Amino acid sequence: MPPTIALAGDMPPLYTIKPERGPELQNLLERCDDYSRMNFGIPTGDADAQSQFIEGLQHVPPEHKHLMALDVDGTMTAAVDFLEGYPDATTGVIGLLVVAPDHRGHGLGAAILHAIASWLTTRGSHRLRLDCHVAENTAAVPLLHRLGFTEQSRQLIEVARGQTRTRVQWLAPLPLPTENPRPAAV
Repeated sequence: MPPTIALAGDMPPLYTIKPERGPELQNLLERCDDYSRMNFGIPTGDADAQSQFIEGLQHVPPEHKHLMALDVDGTMTAAVDFLEGYPDATTGVIGLLVVAPDHRGHGLGAAILHAIASWLTTRGSHRLRLDCHVAENTAAVPLLHRLGFTEQSRQLIEVARGQTRTRVQWLAPLPLPTENPRPAAV
């Protein structure tokens, strides 16, 4: 597991989240409650952070599962979980990417995706997959297109309380194209 992954410019690095920082992750997930409601149709649960430490595909080695965060001014501001070498040896998969609402729209999500993609490239990955759980996540679509992701599939899925969402699987070749990042206002 990487201890840190550097981001471009003067942005703080991603670091591996240790279980003792679970309460901070839970706080971030609660601040990003719109993510849970949009993707799963329910508010953030009391144990959502805890589940990030124990969930994952059982056949993926633990050293290929990564849960990382980024702090701004001492507060956990973004979190990402990703797998390397899944579903094949040359593909990485982003499972979760959340950015605190007050830090969105300033290029932080793109910088995180670039940093992870660069790191995965050094580990032999040639593709990055991302499952945008809902086609309704319209804010993510322009970013994914800018970063070279193309839609691979759509599937209507049932989420909590019988609600449905459209799960879209995206794939991009690595390295991701360089873009002119927006000024960092993290």
